Amino acid sequence: MPTTSFIKRHIYRLPLDKIFSTREFLIYGSRTAVDQTMSKLVKKGIIIRLARGLFVKEGSNTERITIYDVAKAKAESFGKQIAIWGGHLAVKLGLTTDGHYEHTYCVSGSSSSFKFGDVIVRLRKACARIMHLSTDIPGQFLQALWYLGKQRLYELRRSPWLPISLKRTEKEHIRLSVHLVPAWLAAAFLHWHLPRTALHSQPF
Repeated sequence: MPTTSFIKRHIYRLPLDKIFSTREFLIYGSRTAVDQTMSKLVKKGIIIRLARGLFVKEGSNTERITIYDVAKAKAESFGKQIAIWGGHLAVKLGLTTDGHYEHTYCVSGSSSSFKFGDVIVRLRKACARIMHLSTDIPGQFLQALWYLGKQRLYELRRSPWLPISLKRTEKEHIRLSVHLVPAWLAAAFLHWHLPRTALHSQPF
């Protein structure tokens, strides 16, 4: 059938380890025809199903594919951007040890979830301001504090130190970005002197 031929030709051109979605092939036929073709290709061992609607070619190194890779592919297949969730950032930055929903990500669209192996991956809708903050370390710091909330922020402000160090330029970046966060968080930086030593960590 033409649908099957077109899909197989498309897949043949894709590189190994490239995650692709069912939605990419809807130009070749109806949703039912595409779903049936993908199911047959899985059974024949031509492609490997990673999660609902996501696949890689047979021969791909699936052990190198991370949960984030799959979450990103799932989000992008629906035209969404993806970012690290504030709760995960707060743990990574040492601001909390409460790591609920470890496999949760922010997306610029509706919330959803899916299974990847035995793991449930959650995609949570986030506002444009949070998505913008997630692109660099200073922004991620603000995003993590936003997630923690006003009470936890108050506790951190009472401490003589924070488990994160920032360069002067990063401190300035934070001050220039506070218009993106809630008023209670922005107000905290009026009198809060951030640590002065250099931060050598990379964005998550």
